[in-house]
Amino acid sequence: MIREATVDDIPSLAALYKELMVYHHKLNPEKFEIPNDNASEDKIKEKMDLGDLFIIICHETDGIIDGFAIFLTLAEKNSTEENPKGSVILHDLVVSENSRHKGIGTELINEVIKIAKENHCSSIILDVNTLNMDAQNFYEKKGFEPTTIQMRKRL
Repeated sequence: MIREATVDDIPSLAALYKELMVYHHKLNPEKFEIPNDNASEDKIKEKMDLGDLFIIICHETDGIIDGFAIFLTLAEKNSTEENPKGSVILHDLVVSENSRHKGIGTELINEVIKIAKENHCSSIILDVNTLNMDAQNFYEKKGFEPTTIQMRKRL
């Protein structure tokens, strides 16, 4: 079941977020640090505290949150159903490692697409770690295409 996340969900969402960061740290330890539990909860709280700006949805199976998505919609004033112009920025889509390959990521991305269309958005934009081939393959199967390369110089 997919539903909007609540404040009561923060500990579960933070645990999944930390799981994601551990995975990213294994891929690229120089770029990703493993956050402590408080930092993970703070990140989720920060997004919730921004009210209507960020939308957090979660997937729940038998009372346990096993996935979530954090995104924001950037709808333009003159955007309509007939002429959509806005975008959704997908910040995070996380599925518990134990729950992968069960369709949960697909359910979450489909819900993000539904909400994007309801808000007259014409695209969904996201970043994927260049080393995270599983995520890249997932998004490509869902119709996403690479459009830019983000570059960084460490100082």
